[in-house]
Amino acid sequence: MRTLKYSVAWRCIAVLLVGALLSGCGPRSLELDAADDGGRATLKVGETLTLKLKSSPTTGYGREFVGFDEQDVLTLEERSFKSDSMLLGAGRVDTFQFTAVAAGEADIALIYRRPWKQDEPPLKTFSFHVTAR
Repeated sequence: MRTLKYSVAWRCIAVLLVGALLSGCGPRSLELDAADDGGRATLKVGETLTLKLKSSPTTGYGREFVGFDEQDVLTLEERSFKSDSMLLGAGRVDTFQFTAVAAGEADIALIYRRPWKQDEPPLKTFSFHVTAR
């Protein structure tokens, strides 16, 4: 009887250890927002990065990538937005999801401006450096 109790206890411990080890095995997902402007991160190929930035499209301002097409380290998997409310003129959060697809370095750079006012400096900028391995 005593041997059975020890056997069950050791099996429970083994199951817990295997679960703890496997919980860290999936690809990592890094989440960024405006506070991460100017930052850096290292990702493994296959890991994702999600960037969320507030915007107000009813004022005519929008986010534009700067030089993103000139790299092959990150791909933009999805671009979406979610309104803060159902009211007219409400702000929203723009979400950009990237995946590291090759080893190397890449910069994510966005400007926030009215597209018809290209001679004026952007209202806001965002940049982030990614190293993928």
